[in-house]
Amino acid sequence: MTSPAFQFYPADFLADANVIAMTNQERGCYITLLCICWREGTIPNDVPKLGRLCGEDATAMALLWSAIEVCFIADPTDATKLRHPRLDLEREKQVSNSSHRSDAGKAGAKARWGNKKRKMANASLCHRSANGSAIGLPMAKNSSSSSSSTSVVPPVSPPVGDEVVEEIYQAYPLKAAKPDAIRAIRKALKAHDPPFLLAKTREYAVAVRGTDTLIPHPATFYNAERYNDDPATWVRHQPSNRIDVQAQIAAKENRMADLKRKHFSDTQSLVGGVHLAAGWRNEQARTEYVTHRREVEALKIQQSRM
Repeated sequence: MTSPAFQFYPADFLADANVIAMTNQERGCYITLLCICWREGTIPNDVPKLGRLCGEDATAMALLWSAIEVCFIADPTDATKLRHPRLDLEREKQVSNSSHRSDAGKAGAKARWGNKKRKMANASLCHRSANGSAIGLPMAKNSSSSSSSTSVVPPVSPPVGDEVVEEIYQAYPLKAAKPDAIRAIRKALKAHDPPFLLAKTREYAVAVRGTDTLIPHPATFYNAERYNDDPATWVRHQPSNRIDVQAQIAAKENRMADLKRKHFSDTQSLVGGVHLAAGWRNEQARTEYVTHRREVEALKIQQSRM
């Protein structure tokens, strides 16, 4: 059964170049389609159907979809469906975490039941006479009694020292909101060994070093168990070289100029006895032009952060 909810990371969402380039209307449709995709597993690969899901007519949805479609991929088993890679990862993580909790619960129950049976067996052996008959047990412990009793105390793991927590905090690439970070790290250490958490933290720090990835606060990272994510999702693979970004911008702007020169008219014209208003003469060219314009805006925002 599909989980009714998925984890939503506002920082990742708002830092995504594709989302930055969307209008508010496009962003609203995108969030609606995310919710449908989570509930159903896929969305239809059909613009009119998507329009009905979003409350838009087919023409309007075709324009909106030009900015949204880059966020989805084709379903490898059904060409009529689309999937969302990040939602698939979140779904797999939920299934994995649920399985781990179930296994841990079963192991804990088995251990508790095993201890109980051992205690019952020990009590049965300790309270028999030499001829094997049972001996009545006293209702309360008496200080004058010559009998003695021992209690079985399960071993308790020593608490993680402050120096271990501090080492993990210092390994994280962003130092912010330390009290919250320390609490989040201690919480994570209840489920994972210190060497594992420290190794994952260092791996994350290496992955994001030298990139323009937006690094979440440490408390967010540990509370959301981002250390368990696929490392490929830790970094937004975007050009880090300003020259490469400028080249992309120039190429897209050249393509925009070419489209406008061939398919856009600033004045009314008479073609075949029909008066055509000023504007685009080809809808496909107009859609491509709008897509390139949004991509250029996103690249310029990215360039400003370098």
